[in-house]
Amino acid sequence: MMFLKELKKILDFKKSDINFRYCFYVENNNIFHYLKKYIYKKSDKFKVLLFTNEEIFYKKNKNIYSLNIKNKFLNYFFFKNLNVKYVYASTPDLNNSYFVKSKNNCKYIYIQHSPISLINAYNHKAFNNFNAIQTINTHQFLETKLINNKFNLKLKPFKSKYSFLDLASHEKIIKKNLLIAPTWNTDFYKNNIHTKIFNLLIDKGIKFEFRPHPMSLKKNEIDLKKFKNIDLNLDYYVDLSQYSNLITDWSGIYLEFAIINKKKPILINTKKKINNHDYSYNDTITIEEKYRKIIGNSIDQNNLVDCLTLIGNNSENDKEIINRFIHEIFFK
Repeated sequence: MMFLKELKKILDFKKSDINFRYCFYVENNNIFHYLKKYIYKKSDKFKVLLFTNEEIFYKKNKNIYSLNIKNKFLNYFFFKNLNVKYVYASTPDLNNSYFVKSKNNCKYIYIQHSPISLINAYNHKAFNNFNAIQTINTHQFLETKLINNKFNLKLKPFKSKYSFLDLASHEKIIKKNLLIAPTWNTDFYKNNIHTKIFNLLIDKGIKFEFRPHPMSLKKNEIDLKKFKNIDLNLDYYVDLSQYSNLITDWSGIYLEFAIINKKKPILINTKKKINNHDYSYNDTITIEEKYRKIIGNSIDQNNLVDCLTLIGNNSENDKEIINRFIHEIFFK
């Protein structure tokens, strides 16, 4: 029944015969925050198609046409027959899933939703089918060149400010104490690090919130039903400026927290997050590896008690180090 309803949506859209110049593929509300600046900017002058896989909460206007389709086959059918000039997305792996290139002559632009490496944290050939890719720091810009050389591509990198940094509150009023937000595809949950940290904090009366990565939930790395007495943060967007400190492992959120708060987060040394096992990149030092001990406090798994002494630390020297990192690495 749902399939037929969604098929009718697509057919009605086709009948509308609206001439769109831009299509924005927004999987979910988490991704929307990274694309919304571009959506609203383009909709000032052009008709914009907002294609989603869930209901997106956004400020509507007459130039934005929203189409929400969940069925994977219908997603494939829609993308294959899409007829616009430009497709913007923050979803990698174009042509490696139901997110496929159109049989028409569309140009595909990738927008970043993280400052981390393009060659370790994403699947093999994750960006090969895009025409252009936003790069928000010097590492991503150079990695795009590595990808081009390896696969003989003409993927065009363009330097740009990271939209996420505009979302952070300018009012540095700390409303909450501590955020625990590990990434996915490490041994953080396998080694029960979350429970050990929870117990340490609870024993000392330290308040905290736990924010699992959406992919950890999708991949069943963790069962939230087991954490009924833990404060969960499952919001689509988290304002890192509202937290006094962060505990994570290899998540790109550690870079964002340091940039926003000018403070070193706490980083647990779990197994590295590597989604691309192409060893030809072995001699490339990623941004998350290079700056881990420079703008973060790194802790081994058998020394988790050290978290307690680092939570309240705040150094003026740290601010200088982080400001230098921002100036040298990120595009403005």
